[in-house]
Amino acid sequence: MKLTDKEKQKREKLKARALARKTKKQFSRSKLVEEADRVFSIYIRWRDAWKPCCTCWATWTEQAQCWHCFSRRHYQTRWIGLNAHSQCYRCNMLLSGEQFKHAQYIDTIHWKWTVAGLEAMTNFTTKMQDSEILEIIQHYYKKCFELGIDYKPKKQFLCQL
Repeated sequence: MKLTDKEKQKREKLKARALARKTKKQFSRSKLVEEADRVFSIYIRWRDAWKPCCTCWATWTEQAQCWHCFSRRHYQTRWIGLNAHSQCYRCNMLLSGEQFKHAQYIDTIHWKWTVAGLEAMTNFTTKMQDSEILEIIQHYYKKCFELGIDYKPKKQFLCQL
């Protein structure tokens, strides 16, 4: 029995749908965001290693934490290095980050209107695709490697490097 072109196309579409149902996403969005946050935090803490706390100027310790001037809920600035610096535990957790002092630090270290530019970026709402988050993970894996950090990425992300 010979199939017509329409029947062939219909069968191909059905096969494609069945295949799409079978193949799951390789990573869930929450796992991607979690890994991006983890590798970004490691990069920031080691980028700022041996520098004093950006708000109280306390000497650097192993307990330094990655702190964002603008909240991590804003995906546009979440993984931008200008928005994050290492802080001591006291400033980050007990004093709620000292956002005003951190903003002053950013403007003095980088350039005068950096905080205004970051703030403007937080006002734009765009949905970040999973592929973009995966690119961010790969970018900070490479940055960690360039800094010479003895860092072991999670096994499920190794295949993407």
